[in-house]
Amino acid sequence: MTSAKTWFQASRPFSFTAAVVPALVGSLLNADETFSLWKAALAILGSVFFLAGTNFVNDYFDDRKGADGADSLGMAGFIQRGLLAPKAVLVAGFVCFGAGAIIGLVLCAVAGWELFFIGLASALAGFLYTGWPLHLAYIGLGELVVFFFMGPIIVMGASFVQ
Repeated sequence: MTSAKTWFQASRPFSFTAAVVPALVGSLLNADETFSLWKAALAILGSVFFLAGTNFVNDYFDDRKGADGADSLGMAGFIQRGLLAPKAVLVAGFVCFGAGAIIGLVLCAVAGWELFFIGLASALAGFLYTGWPLHLAYIGLGELVVFFFMGPIIVMGASFVQ
């Protein structure tokens, strides 16, 4: 059985600031008498789950395409080093996307159904970053997708929640 520490490391927690900072900024854009700490916390947590899902799916598809090998640099390589099974990593990605979606539905219930479309687009972008059928990172659109969804989209979504 794989340890929780291994799974946490495989989620690439060092990257979570890329989800936390824009969600915090978006939440604080409305830092007046209507600010809700629990809504901000859920927006941040949902963003982190979507990013973790993206990271797992990215590792899975990079392994399938041969983009990562045992000698690759960086934090990926949990599949290549035999620490995690490919299918388990893909399932972990879907579990993280699911957790983010559940949080998003809670926020939709209190903030408005329009948030659903932001969440759906974000989950699709996260999956399609390296996932089938688009593999956006492999066709030169990865950086644009990351900028758009890890910047303005998270900021706008977190601001809308408030």
